[in-house]
Parts: sequence; structure tokens; C-alpha cells
Amino acid sequence: MRKSHILYHDCVFQYPIKIDKQCVKQFGLIKGMHVINSFLYSHFTRKDVVTLEDYYIKQFGKKLYDLFFKDYTYKVWGINAKEMSADWGRQRVQEISLKTILHKKLFRKESAKKYRSLIDEFYYPRMGAGLLWENMANCINDMGGKIKANTVVQSIFIDNKKYVLTLEQNENKWKDVYDIVISSMPLNELIFSMKDVDEPVSSVAKELCYRNMIVVAFEITPQQAGDTLLNNSEDCWLYIQDNTVKAGRIQILNNWSKDMVKNEKNYVVEIEYFCDLGDALWNLEEEQMKRLAFSEMVQLKIIRKDTQIVHGLVQKIDKAYPIYSSGYYEVEKIQKWINGHANLFCIGRNGQHHYNNMDHSMQTALNVADYLLGESIDKEQIWNVNMDSKYQEEI
Repeated sequence: MRKSHILYHDCVFQYPIKIDKQCVKQFGLIKGMHVINSFLYSHFTRKDVVTLEDYYIKQFGKKLYDLFFKDYTYKVWGINAKEMSADWGRQRVQEISLKTILHKKLFRKESAKKYRSLIDEFYYPRMGAGLLWENMANCINDMGGKIKANTVVQSIFIDNKKYVLTLEQNENKWKDVYDIVISSMPLNELIFSMKDVDEPVSSVAKELCYRNMIVVAFEITPQQAGDTLLNNSEDCWLYIQDNTVKAGRIQILNNWSKDMVKNEKNYVVEIEYFCDLGDALWNLEEEQMKRLAFSEMVQLKIIRKDTQIVHGLVQKIDKAYPIYSSGYYEVEKIQKWINGHANLFCIGRNGQHHYNNMDHSMQTALNVADYLLGESIDKEQIWNVNMDSKYQEEI
């Protein structure tokens, strides 16, 4: 069961935010009225929706945008919402607006239409997302396929409709020739690796941006859990829309799969930080990162000040999220260039520079398989997964 909350300074709000007695009490009557008035003003004011800021204000009103989304967007993406495309909002949070919430409150019934980001349940692998790919790797090996892990694609050259790849592994270089290339590497890296790319295409690739992520995981006993964790112990996510800490989101792994927690009596919390390659946060050593996460979790009352961490680890993830800024606005130039090569395909989140969920990213690969098997699908459809989907999560 999907359950989440928003941590906003000393208050815990329902996610998605709902207008009810508790919410008004937390906002206060005056601020709550400002939120509603701001929404009504934005709803009846016509303005072109171009940026993510435009989208949030149109959906929620300026007041709620300033309270909940403005600083949080900067924390997650490292840029202001006015610098990002509204497409991100349309994909990730469409129709979660005060209009939706007030309609549900007034009529006290679920709409027949399922809104994006409001799904109640989802499937998750028993031992985590990696279980899928471990099983897939086993299937490939069993069928006689070869997996060359930890191998870098140095260059791709097209020769008489064949793809000549220069590969490197442990300082050893060699060339392999392929009939088909299906790429999930970051879209800009694919373009950089290829020869004879049109100049407008390479220019767009240079503008594509990504956001890195650092995950800090702590295992703690129930006695070490703070009030915020205890009061929200059944949550999957806690969104930290509090600008006094650097952490952006918390996951409680127990509620994803109990099999992922060795001692099911303990809590395993993952704290997510968003940063850029080479910035101060990214350059912190592992122990420094643990100390930062520990102090912020104490501040947020996730753990107690006297907590002794049972286990802890830090994982840094390069290019975790494609950013919908700068080059994204012209990414169709890259798509058209890729589509002009019969057996070259891009799949996945970074491979397409689309902020898809795992299931949508997998669907892009399935679409490629259908295309190669002669199913009635064109290359455009491979790129269009999740352009009008029903089920979404957001960060």
C-alpha cells in the first residue's frame, strides 16, 4: 500500500496535500485562506504555461507554490522551477491541483478517473529493483548470451549499416561489430561517442543536463526511532520540503519489502540527497556524508540524538535524473537523428532523457523488441512511452 507524507518544518502534511480541517489547522486560518484565494486567482487567470513554475502556479496557486514547491524544486534539481520545462509537471504531477482535492472533499467520492501521482498500490521486487536485472542477466547467460560488465563504449562508427564499437575494459581496448545497437547510456554520451553527428544534434547534446543523487542508508532499532518516524512508520516516502536541511526525501525500506531488511524488527531508512557532479555535497567523504545525514535525521526527529547506528552505507549515483532544462527543449532533434538510423535505438530514463519510472523505462525496451519482431509499431512510439500515462510517482 502506497502511503506518504510531506515534512514541512515542524508539521507533517498528507501527501498529496489535502484541504481538510487538519490542513487548515496546520496552515492556520489566515494562511489557509491565502492558499485558497491564490488558487482561485490562478485558476481564473489565463497565462501560457511554459515553465515548471508556470505549471505549479496554474495547478496549485502562487501561495502553495511558494510554500511547498519553490524551494523543494531547487533542492531537488539545483535550478529554479522557472528554468525547467512544464513538461516535467505534465508527466509527473498532472491534475494534482486544489481543484482535484476540493472536488473530492466536496463530493466525498473518488473520481472515476485515476490521477497521476495518486496510485494507491504498486508491485515491487521482493529483494529490491536489482532482482529484476539479476534474473535477466541469468536468463541471458543461460541462453548463450554474453554480458560484458564494467565496459566503456569509447566510440561508435557506422560502416555500411554495421555498428563498429570501440570498447574498453580495465585499460584493454578492442572493437566489436554489431547489426543492432540498443542504448540505455545517457543520451548525450551516446551522441558524443558517435562519429559524423550533425552539428545541430551535437549542440543539443552538449546542453543536456543531469542531476546526481547520494543515498545514505541507516539501520536502527525501534528504540532509536524518533517521533516523526514512529508516527509515520507505515510510509513508503517522506518528502522533506523543509529548506533548513539538505535531504530531499526519505524511504522506509521496511514498507517496500520486509525481505530487504535483515532484522525485520529494525527500521532501514534511506535518505536521498540531490547534487551536481563535483559540488561540495558530491565531494564529501563517506563518513562526512553519514555525519550530515545523521544530524539532519536528528533535526527532523527521524532518529534520536543518542542513536547508535546498527549499519550504515553511502551510495553515490551519477546522472540519476535527466533535467528538463536547456537542451531538453530541442531534444527532438536528437530523436529524429537517431530514428534516421534503422537499427539504432534509445531506451530507459537516461537513454531517452525522459524522467520515466521503472515500468515506463522497461516499456521502452519492450517496444524496441516489438519493433524488431515486426509488430505494428514505429520508432516514434518507442520515444512516446509515458507521454500520456495514468500512473506516476514524483520526487
